[in-house]
Amino acid sequence: MFWVQGEADATDAAAGAAYGQNLTRFIRRVREQFAAPDLPFVCARILPYQTRPGSAAVRQALSDADQDSGSPAAIPRVFTVLTEGFGVHADAVHFNTPGQLALGTSLAESMCRRAAALPQVPLPRTLAFWQFDEKTDAPFILDAVGAFHVDQALAAVAAPPLVPRVAQAAAPRFIDGTHPCENAGALQRSHAVRRMYDAELDMRDTSWTFEAFFRNNAAGTQTVYEVIGGTRSALSQYHGWRVIMINGKIRFFATADSGQTAQILSPARYDDGLTHHVAAVWDATAGVTGTLRLYLDEVLVGATAGVGDLGNGAPYGSTKRFALGGNVSGTSASPVIIDNKWNGTLDEIRLTAAALQPAAFLTSFEPGTVFKLSRVDPLDRVYKDRSPCGHFDPVHVPRGGRASFPVSLSARHAKGTVTFNAEIFTTRAGIRLTSAPSVHVLRAVHVEANYGGCSRTRQGATPPRDIASAVVRLAPFDVYDVVTGDTAVALDGRAVYAAMVRVDVPRDTVPGDYHSRITACLDGTPQRVSIPVVLRVYRTSLPERQNMDVTHWLWPEPRNLTVGQVPDWWSDDHWRLLHSSGAVLRDYGDTVMFTPLVLGEHPLIPVSADPTGWTFDFSLFDRWIDLFRQQGFRRFIGQHLRSHLTVSVRDSATGRIHLLKTGEETYQQQFLSAFLPALHAHLLKRHPGVDFLQAIWDEPRAEHEDAYRAWADTVRTHMPSVKIVEALNHAFDRYSGCVDVPAWWFGYVFSRRWPDLIARRTQEGRENWIYYACTPRPPYPNSHLDAPLWRCRALPWVAHHCRASGILHWAANGYRGADPYRSSIGPLPNGSADPGHPPGDNWLFYPTQQGLTGSLRMLAFQQGLEDYDLLVLLHDHDPAAAAEIAQSIVAEMVLDAPGKDIRAEYANQPRRYHDARQRLLAGLDNQLHCDRK
Repeated sequence: MFWVQGEADATDAAAGAAYGQNLTRFIRRVREQFAAPDLPFVCARILPYQTRPGSAAVRQALSDADQDSGSPAAIPRVFTVLTEGFGVHADAVHFNTPGQLALGTSLAESMCRRAAALPQVPLPRTLAFWQFDEKTDAPFILDAVGAFHVDQALAAVAAPPLVPRVAQAAAPRFIDGTHPCENAGALQRSHAVRRMYDAELDMRDTSWTFEAFFRNNAAGTQTVYEVIGGTRSALSQYHGWRVIMINGKIRFFATADSGQTAQILSPARYDDGLTHHVAAVWDATAGVTGTLRLYLDEVLVGATAGVGDLGNGAPYGSTKRFALGGNVSGTSASPVIIDNKWNGTLDEIRLTAAALQPAAFLTSFEPGTVFKLSRVDPLDRVYKDRSPCGHFDPVHVPRGGRASFPVSLSARHAKGTVTFNAEIFTTRAGIRLTSAPSVHVLRAVHVEANYGGCSRTRQGATPPRDIASAVVRLAPFDVYDVVTGDTAVALDGRAVYAAMVRVDVPRDTVPGDYHSRITACLDGTPQRVSIPVVLRVYRTSLPERQNMDVTHWLWPEPRNLTVGQVPDWWSDDHWRLLHSSGAVLRDYGDTVMFTPLVLGEHPLIPVSADPTGWTFDFSLFDRWIDLFRQQGFRRFIGQHLRSHLTVSVRDSATGRIHLLKTGEETYQQQFLSAFLPALHAHLLKRHPGVDFLQAIWDEPRAEHEDAYRAWADTVRTHMPSVKIVEALNHAFDRYSGCVDVPAWWFGYVFSRRWPDLIARRTQEGRENWIYYACTPRPPYPNSHLDAPLWRCRALPWVAHHCRASGILHWAANGYRGADPYRSSIGPLPNGSADPGHPPGDNWLFYPTQQGLTGSLRMLAFQQGLEDYDLLVLLHDHDPAAAAEIAQSIVAEMVLDAPGKDIRAEYANQPRRYHDARQRLLAGLDNQLHCDRK
């Protein structure tokens, strides 16, 4: 029988004094009535917070009744459980929800362990497990396995889980046998404290391991210490043990009542905006005074001798309280948290009654496996030496859209080859997606330097604080970026491997949730692990024609297209590489092909000269246009004309090739006066449907305006139906009149010097594009290898904010002799990479034997293009909703004056982009459904 005493018998001293006799008589009568002399009783001792006249006597009587109390009043087969620390309401009399749960659990466990004639249930080694799955502003944080509920959660905000379901060799269970490890969420800015002293949660004579997953919001700028968890005296911040972050580093320290302190400080910073796992181990049996060990992401970063049992003597011990996410202040009766609060998200905090090794951490492998497979957020970076955080939300996709499911694989002690595969996506009703998923092993590339600016990025240079705080990680490091065509990877000892499953959703797909499993198999063994993934397909379809014009300039040199045998220029093998590479660019969203003309040693349009003038061979040009038109490119940009010293001319009489030896004025007035009319006439005759644009002078400066206008007049005179396109980063107001399709450097688009330039052009129906290159600098959207992937996805959103219909980048594959797998600094025109351009600035695609292949950066960009199309579509149906969603990603982008930094407000977390996609699709489905009605 369970007996929970109320407070009525404690209202006066006489009732309290008689309580012991009354309880003994009651138990005897019940046993007699039911003829059960050994009937066990489990009683709950009343709370200590009461000051009524009989409270103390009632509490003492319940304590004495326990058969093991040693008191003369002890009753056989009666067991008393303590209720201190169970959650209560503000009146300190009645248990709140977590308090009642704790009480029920405690009563049940006592019955199973001590009273009932049942098989013994072993206690789990887990002392406490706070999963942080509560709702926003919940008044408590539940302990999933015990009664250590922290019932003063303050200002907690619900957040997505930092990690997937926690894998444990011996998972703790609820009393009903279910597992508490299903991770529903996490909490941001959660600060909570226990009401009482808990010896089990302090650093005493029993070993334990404290684990937590954390992410800090002050990326690269964290300074004043913030608490993850530990004990602290309300009288002194230094008495107790704690795990904190200070100056971006993790510190694990302990201070005894005597004031003696031991501590470990991580060498590296972890304020990088990523999810990390910390394990603070107290090994009470190692050494005379015990040992402290600190692990970050399963790697031991330090160990030191402890200071022994911290004790709980006066004056500090009696005021020590266990807290999560902040410093304990106030009094022992009313502890509060007012400072040193955690700025970020906490999740899955576990305290285990043992000094664990990494194999038993929450990050450990599942039982019976030698590797672990985890989902990765498509906008999170994955490194060779760090396990990424998990991602378990469905991927939201329109019909006609694309979805990707990156995964990471940890297999540190396994050998052999792992093959990845994915099942066909199928609904619960059995409807199969008609397109099969494709599997792509990801390849890592080396990043030897962080952003240092255009032509100023150097290996070994320390970035300034503002840059360091905005990059994903300080160089050097290896990051996965290359999307290969492989489905298997050889295990070579690295900490983390990565792969991606891609699925293209047909336009006739039935809307709904489609399920699949991604599996990793160790070849030749029964070892296999798999994880579920969910694809949510909406009713909405992407438009047949992509709204945004996109060009990443293809460099056609054979050496820039392959890592195999380099073919001769314009050979069949060269054309095969061009065909493959063009298809890849088109697949990732490019619609405009940058086209070589007459420049260089191997021009697309060879030039011959004889005494009567120049002739032009357009046969290769025709093959180029035909090839890429068939692949879906709808516009072509002619290579810049202003490079007269690089035109190769073949002498018709001798066959010799020489450079055109003429001045710029003669080149413009004579050579171009022959070439441009010939090109224009050929376009009209052979390619009448081609939308051909012509570039003249890349990034002309303000002082070049007069010369540029002369060039533009030449082009317009000889090619009247062709628009002029140019990347511009100076004097926009002056160049606006002579450039038909300006690709503005988007950092200047909303400069206060030209407040109405874009609006005026838009109103006149004139095109506006934007371009990005080695600028803008971090933290603004760009596609460098040390930038988070969401900055790539942000670029089409920026284009929408700038009222642009096109995006231009100068180099899809501008390697200039560099190996893009081994280095990331972009070589300059002279080949220098010391200094060079920022990491990955010269390329977004990578060479393979068969041509170019894509990257995770381009995949994020392509998803941004889908966002843009959906945003335009929603604007047609609900402009206000579209504007609100657009504002949630790019709220402002203003340049106060040239040469100054951009002032911008835009989404800087992957979750914001996923939420925007979901809102776009849900809004469109509602609108389209209403339209049909």
